[in-house]
Amino acid sequence: MNQLNKQVNIVKVGECCRFKRKYFRKTANEKICGNIFQLCDAKPRLYYRAVDVFPSALVQIENKSNSIMIAFIKLRDGRIISDRIGQEQQVSFNVPSIQYLRIACISEETSYCRGSYVLFLRSHLIRWRRRRVC
Repeated sequence: MNQLNKQVNIVKVGECCRFKRKYFRKTANEKICGNIFQLCDAKPRLYYRAVDVFPSALVQIENKSNSIMIAFIKLRDGRIISDRIGQEQQVSFNVPSIQYLRIACISEETSYCRGSYVLFLRSHLIRWRRRRVC
């Protein structure tokens, strides 16, 4: 006698493989620093502007001159934080989302103001990743 084995393969269409979405959070840290040397004409000069992502930031500004600096920090929601920085002072700001940093200089006796600024930027990037599950 001859036996015949028959196999039947059943494939479920559409349920075999599916994609599962999972997101991961990546933090990007960046340090931007520079010198301030500008005319004391009370016009604010732009020192930083965010392009796409508005990161949270720690901003440090140091005045090394005999004039008064005024710092303007615009946030993502449109509010503007401003503060006066006196002679030979250093000021720090911790802001949740910075859009730009502008600095103006006011003085009656000196024609230029000088100093430095440092920005520590923290951006949280969220990315979606698709994973195949079978």
